[in-house]
Amino acid sequence: MTNMPLNLNNQNDGYYINVFVMDPNTALYQEIRDLRTGGVSSGGFVNSPTLPMSINSGVLSINLSGYIPSSHAANNIGNVKEDLGDFDLRTQSVTLENPNGVTGIMTMDNGAHLLINGQGVILVDLFGVWAPLQLRLTDSSGNVRLLNTNPFGAPIWDNQELATIAIMSAILNNYTPTLNLTSMLSLQANSSQVLTNVPANALFTDTLYVHPSQHPIATITGLQTELNAKQDTLTACRKQYNDF
Repeated sequence: MTNMPLNLNNQNDGYYINVFVMDPNTALYQEIRDLRTGGVSSGGFVNSPTLPMSINSGVLSINLSGYIPSSHAANNIGNVKEDLGDFDLRTQSVTLENPNGVTGIMTMDNGAHLLINGQGVILVDLFGVWAPLQLRLTDSSGNVRLLNTNPFGAPIWDNQELATIAIMSAILNNYTPTLNLTSMLSLQANSSQVLTNVPANALFTDTLYVHPSQHPIATITGLQTELNAKQDTLTACRKQYNDF
């Protein structure tokens, strides 16, 4: 073992000619300067460490802000079932991937509505209680139309009231079906026919009636009897004054 003279200045600093360290595996001493220059050991003097370590003004530091402790629950994701207990898991998005490699990003909008790839998600258990004021539909051309209801419960599509069965029934009550109308019209008279009630047993003919210029005396009931009771025709003659 080499002699090692020691010189102290009785302050916080120590001044040494040689400084040796012992290898615990071999129990041999190694001079510090030999370690710096490579010497016998595999060590050496480090000037440019790799991240997350760094050297600034001769001070070696390590930045662990992007690392988590090995005991953290996140280290078990994908390996074992991890129960977070009362702890909350907070993230801005979750990327889901199926066995075929298709991915979908689950996020949330400012109204706390769940989105998949930017599209809203309707939860099945909300169908029974979900009551939106309007339903917005977009066609393939990007035209947006709204489906809602008016205060009377009638459905409104694109600001036009839709015809429901109740509405159509109320309107059609004022009309007669074509089948019934044909049957009803067959019982009606044409406009060139009689439009008043016809007496029972009345006979109709298409011969034009011409009133006769003369009628037999029998046409007037009792006229002949009355005439028979009258005096026959009188013949008058002129007499002279001197005939008396």
